[in-house]
Amino acid sequence: MYALRMALGSVAFVLIVGCTFVSAQSTSSRTPIRLITTCGDFLRTDDDAKPEIVYWLATRSGRGNPAGAMGVEATDRMVPVLIERCKETPVASLAQTVRAQAEKSGK
Repeated sequence: MYALRMALGSVAFVLIVGCTFVSAQSTSSRTPIRLITTCGDFLRTDDDAKPEIVYWLATRSGRGNPAGAMGVEATDRMVPVLIERCKETPVASLAQTVRAQAEKSGK
């Protein structure tokens, strides 16, 4: 009986610790777009998320309403240019920088 309790206790411990470890790994470390306000914040984000951020900001007007259509390819081409601009002025507003680049790109 004692051995059965020890075995069940060990299995329960492994399952609890294993589930905790897995759930800790699955949490996302991505910063919400609304918290990325400056170019410096943008530079610190994951490179895979940068095109999504640029697309979202480029297709929004200042009030949060959709501003118009812009292709994913166009915003993907803007990312390297924005990275260079943000390196020059890391305290600049990211939304304004993206909108200015979108207008330059012929939006």
